[in-house]
Amino acid sequence: REDFHPESRAEFAEDQIERLFDRFYTSDPSRRLRTTGLGLAIARRLTDLLDGEIVAHKRDGNFVVVFN
Repeated sequence: REDFHPESRAEFAEDQIERLFDRFYTSDPSRRLRTTGLGLAIARRLTDLLDGEIVAHKRDGNFVVVFN
């Protein structure tokens, strides 16, 4: 399943995408958006526990998360 997030235009470099799954990582270093950086880390842990896969990439300038 793919989830598109057009409201969050990918403002980060390709090499940062894998870091999106790190606990407490946020692409906004100023934390202006008041995010915790836990959402995708939790999603990856749960997906791993269920023997699934979750990956992120950019497509046409949009941030895409794919669950398998």
